[in-house]
This record gives sequence, C-alpha cells and structure tokens, in this order.
Amino acid sequence: MLRTTCLIGLAAVVTATFGAESPTRAIYRCDTPTGAVFTDRPCEPGSQPYESRGTTLSVMSTVAPTPVASPKPSSVRAASAEKPASTAKAEACARIEQSLRKIASTMRAGYSASQGERLKERKRELDEKRRMQRC
Repeated sequence: MLRTTCLIGLAAVVTATFGAESPTRAIYRCDTPTGAVFTDRPCEPGSQPYESRGTTLSVMSTVAPTPVASPKPSSVRAASAEKPASTAKAEACARIEQSLRKIASTMRAGYSASQGERLKERKRELDEKRRMQRC
C-alpha cells in the first residue's frame, strides 16, 4: 500500500515536472561503459529523445566542478628560496625550545624570588614568540 502510494506520488511529480514541458525538455539515454546515463543533452550527434513508456525518472540538477589550480613553484629558484626560510624557522624554533628547557631546569634547581620573577617573565616571552612563529 505504501509502495503504491509512493509510486503514484512520484509519477505525479514527474508528470507535473515533465508533462507540460516535455516538447521543450527532451531526455536522452546514453549507454556508457559504467551503465546507462540519462541527460538533457544529446550524447552523440543525431541522438533521439528517450521515450519513458510510463516509467518514472528522478530528476537531479548538477553543477560542473570548477578546476582548482595546484600551487606549484614557478621555477627552481622559488623552490630553493622556500627551503632556507623553513630551515631558518626550524633553527629559531630549536633555539626557543632550548631556552625554555634551560629555564625549566633552572626553576627546578631552585631560585630566589627576584630571579623567579625574571625566569617567569622570560618564559612568557619565549612562549609568546613560539606561538607567533607557529613552532
């Protein structure tokens, strides 16, 4: 009962969609290696419109994908220019990490109140620098 109602409803939608406009909107069947494809454009020159013979068709609108250009260096110089920058960044990050380890070691060993404040301030500066450089 439910299946019959769904088919009748689907037939009504297809009839309402294509019934009034069928002379202007033809459907073509294209047989491809992956199976049959129905489209609103002829597959080959001289293709004949598909006759549905009472069967129902689902309509799906699609949008053609836009090609995306991959970011590639325009020359060998551009690729080599990026390498030293990443090496310099890695070295700067390593220096920051080493300084933070030294501060942590000093704080574990013990410190005076004034020295502790200086160590905390230096640690905050290094943490901020590490965040800014995205280490």
